[in-house]
Amino acid sequence: MNLRINLATRVYVDYQKINLMLALLFLAIASWGSLALYSISVNDSENGRLEQLINRSKGSDKDEKVSEAEFNRVMANIRFANTILDKKGYDWLTLLDNIELSVPAGVSLKGLSPADKGGQIKVSGTAVNFATVRRVVEQLEGSGKFSDVYLVEQTFFKEGNSVKGINFTVTCKAVN
Repeated sequence: MNLRINLATRVYVDYQKINLMLALLFLAIASWGSLALYSISVNDSENGRLEQLINRSKGSDKDEKVSEAEFNRVMANIRFANTILDKKGYDWLTLLDNIELSVPAGVSLKGLSPADKGGQIKVSGTAVNFATVRRVVEQLEGSGKFSDVYLVEQTFFKEGNSVKGINFTVTCKAVN
């Protein structure tokens, strides 16, 4: 043991680590402050924009009259757009649910498409025999969800010499 060392005169604090910690603390506070200033400036500009909108809306309380011809023209455009939306808008999920409930076991549906005229729907599929095809048509008619149900086409398909099934097409209208 060396008794000549005076522990009271020796420095035990690591100033390099303390300076590093202070620098990191200063950077964190500076970045937080700059973020706060940025959010204050953004909020101030948004506040100014909203005040301008409020002042503009208060200034436009004067009754501005629209001519009858302009009103009728706008209403005609709205009616035209609504007819297009009504034609294009169709509840396909309800239609698919109703078809699923109406199709008996032993039938495989191959296609479902809108027909060319009058809002009709064309359903094509494959059945094991004609009795099953007849049951499809009867259940579509009896469901109350479809009207004008017609068997349009039926063809037998064979594998080898034996008949394996019937391809069929049915048209119908969905009742709303």
